[in-house]
Amino acid sequence: FLRTIRVKNPRISRGVYTAAGAASDPVELAHEGSPVRLPIETTGEDLFAIRATGDSMDGGKAPIRDGDWLIMRFARGATADAVAGKVALIETQDDAFGHGYRVKRLVRDDSGWTLRSDNPARGSFAANEHTRPIATLVQVVRPEELAPQPGERIGDDRLATAFGLDGPLQSGRVEGHLFLMIERRGSFVAPDRIHWPVSDRRPGETAYVLARASGDDMWLYVGVAQYLEDKGLWASPPLNDASWQALS
Repeated sequence: FLRTIRVKNPRISRGVYTAAGAASDPVELAHEGSPVRLPIETTGEDLFAIRATGDSMDGGKAPIRDGDWLIMRFARGATADAVAGKVALIETQDDAFGHGYRVKRLVRDDSGWTLRSDNPARGSFAANEHTRPIATLVQVVRPEELAPQPGERIGDDRLATAFGLDGPLQSGRVEGHLFLMIERRGSFVAPDRIHWPVSDRRPGETAYVLARASGDDMWLYVGVAQYLEDKGLWASPPLNDASWQALS
């Protein structure tokens, strides 16, 4: 269910998408691996990428946010001592949640091994005989790190390179990243809310939002949007007044 990153060069590499259990409950690895282009600081055939979902690891000195990419290195067969203190993708099974996967920090305390959340507002869990480390965290890549600054205007000829991709860019997924390229009125239902159904939206998936009004030959990069499950809308950085008037 997981495939390794196929390295293209030391900085930009191909990975796989898989739903990650960074939430308080286990999350099934729901998708087959698919390519995604990410900048990485190391190489190896035992690397792969997952999306963090939830906020249970959003804390400490190196917080992991909902929607962040996690570059992981396989650690199958590793002992608990070998991954002690590290953030890891861990296979779990218990009576409360059944079989699943979590991204947690594996720590030892007086009572034994614990799967600890770095966010103190979220729970931690005792390991059991079914707990098994799958991989350890190598690097966190935030979606914002792969994009221009919000508010930048970009011509068609620069779109792909602005995001470090081969392109061409279009609405939908390009090299593993979701783009909402908005030209029609009505998609923005508020300056910071977008109605844009994605039938195969993936857990924790973010979207890069670009917009332009009719007659404009430049795209406005709006920023990274996250999906609001309870609203059925994407939440993005707000449009400026002129863009809102042109696209509302």
